[in-house]
Amino acid sequence: SGPVISGDEYVKLEKTAAAVGESDNTFDITLKATVTDGKEAGAKTSTDAVLVIDRSGSMNNEENGDRITPAQNAAKAFASVVLGEGANTENQIAVVSYAESATTNTGLSSDLNAVKNAINFSAFGGTNIQAGIKAARDILKNSTANNKVILVLSDGEPTYSFLTVGTATQTGCWPGLGILVDHYSGTINPDSVRITGFEYSKVVGTGRNYELKNGTTLSVTCEHGTYPESYTYYKDNGQPTIQEASYAKEDGCEIYSIYLGKSTDSNAVSTMKGIATDET
Repeated sequence: SGPVISGDEYVKLEKTAAAVGESDNTFDITLKATVTDGKEAGAKTSTDAVLVIDRSGSMNNEENGDRITPAQNAAKAFASVVLGEGANTENQIAVVSYAESATTNTGLSSDLNAVKNAINFSAFGGTNIQAGIKAARDILKNSTANNKVILVLSDGEPTYSFLTVGTATQTGCWPGLGILVDHYSGTINPDSVRITGFEYSKVVGTGRNYELKNGTTLSVTCEHGTYPESYTYYKDNGQPTIQEASYAKEDGCEIYSIYLGKSTDSNAVSTMKGIATDET
């Protein structure tokens, strides 16, 4: 893929992938972070950046090989640019890693060694890119930097997301048996569904599949009252991930995505393009 350049033209990230031997699935991936010609301009403005790094099991397994080491090396190179010699002393970086859930390995810091040390972690589990983006949003919520940047690295499609919540109406329901069953549900009117956000304490998805079923809980109103009902609104884990990224953009964050997986994985590619500020 082409280079990814930060909004202040301070950092450029490039990815190259070369096949190893005759295998269709094994690639030697190199990520490079360099200072661009815009460094002088970049030094005049402060940047708070969050590195959101995939630590799911596919980042280091027999099929895919070691993807986590080059990702971590690139993240450390990025940190060296943003926090290294000649950089704005007000610049800060936070590190978030994610699998089924997200972990803040370090909050915003200008200590280059501390940031580099926070990038050292092992790979295991499924993929919840939304959790990583949400953690980055929370970190940057009170940032006063000129530039708020989220850099997301992932090698595959999301297999987890957060429970979507909303409201709706339904018809055809009928009373239940009191204590045992308060009502029997009818038919939810799709045109009445209004999504209000996510319940971040509840993760949905199997950890194995991109597709998502019953990932939404609606507060459904009928003639007998209001009841919670399970519903399929987003049909895959990519859509809520992209929605989470849109919240971050509304908060004033620029999002850059680096995809480390196979170009033939259309679900992963579309998700990573969808979360980026500039999909090109």
